[in-house]
Amino acid sequence: MDGRSLEEEGSTISEKEEYPIVIVCLKCGNILGDSCSWICANNDLKTITMRRVTKVVEIEQDLITSEKGVDIGSTYQKLFCVCDEMIGRIYQTTPRALDNLRDVFTLDINKIQSYHIGSGEKTAGVDTDSIIDLPSARSLQDDLYKVKATICSLNKRIINIENVLKSDDTDQEEKPQEKMEDDVVTETGKARGFTSYEGMPDFDVNNSKKLGKSPARVKRKRTR
Repeated sequence: MDGRSLEEEGSTISEKEEYPIVIVCLKCGNILGDSCSWICANNDLKTITMRRVTKVVEIEQDLITSEKGVDIGSTYQKLFCVCDEMIGRIYQTTPRALDNLRDVFTLDINKIQSYHIGSGEKTAGVDTDSIIDLPSARSLQDDLYKVKATICSLNKRIINIENVLKSDDTDQEEKPQEKMEDDVVTETGKARGFTSYEGMPDFDVNNSKKLGKSPARVKRKRTR
């Protein structure tokens, strides 16, 4: 807290709710609470009181009785930050004048510090136009979907092209095999004296006679 009185600090918080105050531990810097849960400040006790605090605040189970000061006779439980620093108390019983401190969180101002949100004065000199031009998360996600769809389409086309090429390779492998068989048949015919299938003599199955060209017959002499 600064040098102003706690009452002035409290009035400033209520007047400027658009600029809340964040309360942090002086030792470790953990956030203890904020002015949205502000109740009051007490100059005599040097404390501020809040309805809610963060999870870093721990409550000691032992009940202690105050033996001096304006809260003499009151009973309370100690409040600790997670760094083991005692930062305040919760009053269970109080004098009538301190009834507004009962069952809420009272923090010692010597163990805390505060920060006014929006009170920063230094700027980084960032060009606002460049910030506006930055793409949003939604637009980036849409662009990613478009890229993904394009890649899937190209992949499908590549697969189709590969299948066509494989089919052509298979046909080319079969044709040489057929040609090889034809060559074997042709060579067999040549070995038997035929130049082609057309040169081979045909047979009439019914007459059992050769048709077409045939070798000259050898005449036999008749003997009487």
